[in-house]
Amino acid sequence: MNRSIVTTMVFGASLLSSAAMHAATPATNLQLAAPPVHASIAHVRLVHFNLHNDTTEPMTVVAGAQTIAVAPGKTVAVKVPSVVSLVAGESSPKHTAGSLLLEVIDSMGGATVLLH
Repeated sequence: MNRSIVTTMVFGASLLSSAAMHAATPATNLQLAAPPVHASIAHVRLVHFNLHNDTTEPMTVVAGAQTIAVAPGKTVAVKVPSVVSLVAGESSPKHTAGSLLLEVIDSMGGATVLLH
């Protein structure tokens, strides 16, 4: 009987000590786990492309904090970060205000995007 009690206590203590060791991580591991905030911001590139309004009505496009007005039949040069979404600034027959028009990616550099 004593042998089984001692065996159970030793087994329980080994389980608890194993869990305690895995719960306590060294401070050096915590520093390596989280990438610095400025590292993710530094990789954002500006993309240069053109927007062409292929409709008969003027369009307003919002890219982040920048508002771009495009007259009917005209082309406007745009320079925005590669992670920005272009949304309709005002409602039109084909687009509601705030609807997604375009996601800007790096490979769009130098392209002309037609807005219908």
